[in-house]
Amino acid sequence: MFIEKIEQNFIKINFKAGEEEIYLADLLTIGAAGKNGVIAQVIKIESPDSNPNIHIATAKILFTILTDGKLTGWQGNIPGKTFKINIIHPEEILAITSTQNVSKPVEVGQLSIDPSIAINIDASYLNKPSLVVGDKESTKNHLLTLLLQGLTEENLPIVII
Repeated sequence: MFIEKIEQNFIKINFKAGEEEIYLADLLTIGAAGKNGVIAQVIKIESPDSNPNIHIATAKILFTILTDGKLTGWQGNIPGKTFKINIIHPEEILAITSTQNVSKPVEVGQLSIDPSIAINIDASYLNKPSLVVGDKESTKNHLLTLLLQGLTEENLPIVII
């Protein structure tokens, strides 16, 4: 598996079918020791007609991984063609995002690919007015219910308007 081409925030990754498997929606870390890396998500997979054993995955860069291991919004850094590519497994996602290590956790959901893994936010993030937006009323109601339960368990004041 190697980086074939980089265009803006899209990376084309060449991989061999049967030896290295990348699937649509996989999250990837792409990095090298001592350099900022990136997290990218596979958005497209193609197989050239000339060689059906070779696939090309297109991944969109989402985040920057700083040299100290912290995650931040993408800072425009582009990985080099020699950077190592790794697939992020579901249990690794929370370690990268630090949602389990918050001081006052409020559970807001579960990881869709592994519902046994809870997603938490720190209650202190809700010290300011917050807006919940979603495409379905039931989704917003569910999130608000989870937030209210979590904040109540932490004995924090709640005002709903």
